[in-house]
Amino acid sequence: MRTDFDFNYDDQVNFNNFYYFHKAFSLEEIQKIHEVASAYEFITAVTDSINEGNEDLELVRKSRIKWLKQSDPRTHWIYDKIGEMAQKANRELWKFDLTNMRESLQYTVYHKDSGHYDWHMDIAGGGIMTQRKISVTIELTDHDKDYEGGVVQVNLGHSIKELPQSQGTAVLFPSFFVHRVTPVTKGKRTSLVLWIGGHHYK
Repeated sequence: MRTDFDFNYDDQVNFNNFYYFHKAFSLEEIQKIHEVASAYEFITAVTDSINEGNEDLELVRKSRIKWLKQSDPRTHWIYDKIGEMAQKANRELWKFDLTNMRESLQYTVYHKDSGHYDWHMDIAGGGIMTQRKISVTIELTDHDKDYEGGVVQVNLGHSIKELPQSQGTAVLFPSFFVHRVTPVTKGKRTSLVLWIGGHHYK
């Protein structure tokens, strides 16, 4: 048996799994997030392929977003809370070498006119996006009352799974997961997204 390629292996690491915190954010905290977001302007969400002019935007992604900056003191508690959750999930599941949280929070709204985001990975394009390791999505609306459709799904190759979407729940998964948001057919879905990154995978 060759031993020069006998690399260390941790059988407790599961890259095919996600982690979630039920009711990670209270209704009062969600209201505070909405209040912070109200000070920012909406922009149309795009993708890297759209930037290159390769696809029709609305076939891939249809949503409106706001970037809630880290430099805004009103957002600090949100970043801190997400960072603590990411560290816990990472210790228990993936054990990534995390080094940064450089991107801004993405406040995203999907409207009833088929707002959606087709299958994609969060590792894309160039620059800091290639360093994403953990994706975090927080449900700010009530799936049972506020909208229909808008289901967050991950494609694990052998199966497609729906992620938990109760209001206030935070779901974390490796940024190389292929995932999507199905079209919203009624109401409005609002979420908060952030990415935790690092150097090359190790």
